[in-house]
Amino acid sequence: MSGINDIKKITSPQNPLIKETARLLRKRQKSGEFLIEGINLLEAALRPGSAAGVNRLFYTEEYLASQKDVCKAFIKEASSRGAQVFELSSGAMDRICDTDSPQGVAAVATLEPSSLFSIDPAQGPIVVADGIQDPGNLGTIIRTADAASAAGVLLIDGITCDLLNPKALRASVGSVFNLPVITEKKEIAIAGLRSLGCRIAVSVAGGKTHYYDSDLASPLAIVLGNEARGVSGEFMEAADVSVSIPVKGGAESLSVSAAAAVLLYEALRQGVTGGH
Repeated sequence: MSGINDIKKITSPQNPLIKETARLLRKRQKSGEFLIEGINLLEAALRPGSAAGVNRLFYTEEYLASQKDVCKAFIKEASSRGAQVFELSSGAMDRICDTDSPQGVAAVATLEPSSLFSIDPAQGPIVVADGIQDPGNLGTIIRTADAASAAGVLLIDGITCDLLNPKALRASVGSVFNLPVITEKKEIAIAGLRSLGCRIAVSVAGGKTHYYDSDLASPLAIVLGNEARGVSGEFMEAADVSVSIPVKGGAESLSVSAAAAVLLYEALRQGVTGGH
């Protein structure tokens, strides 16, 4: 474990490491590294079994003074995993963070590589994000999938927003580190789901079957479409069932993250009770 003498202090926002870290907000996909901001995400990243690998830990002197025990625990755990530890000035912390008011602790991390075939569809549904564009929606869907015991989340490459977008990470509240989240091309995704024996259920307005009349037993893939355009044509053609959620009030529809919650918890209920 690193001792106090191994902690490097950086005061200048122009420090090369600070500038390199700040660039991760734009170039995270190329490097594979991304920034974790705040206590909740860092706790999740450092939890046993997390899919995150923490490479560098940053904290401010002010954070250490106000949260001494928590900060020391972060330093101890990150150091035990081989992470470098840096104490930053508030100006340097502001430079690397995406939020307007950083909490005073952050880290640079990577995600363990995974594949669609690492997911066991018998454990629960696989959630497919087919063109989700809002990072907040994506993060919320991942958090809900984690809470509802989904087996994993599959993002369709090229049309779904970046998993490592800071807003998506924050909205997931660390769930992105708790279950497999895979990115795959659409045609490979459909073929892979079939190979895993999954039925494909698409969530659509005006679908033929209401969700409470649908068989949502695993192995199942629940496909959630783009916020404006809905599910793509390829997944509509591949679908075994079209599932709808009745809307009785004045609203035209539910948000995609709300629809995800309804369908995932119905699938969980059916798994517990043994039927729909």
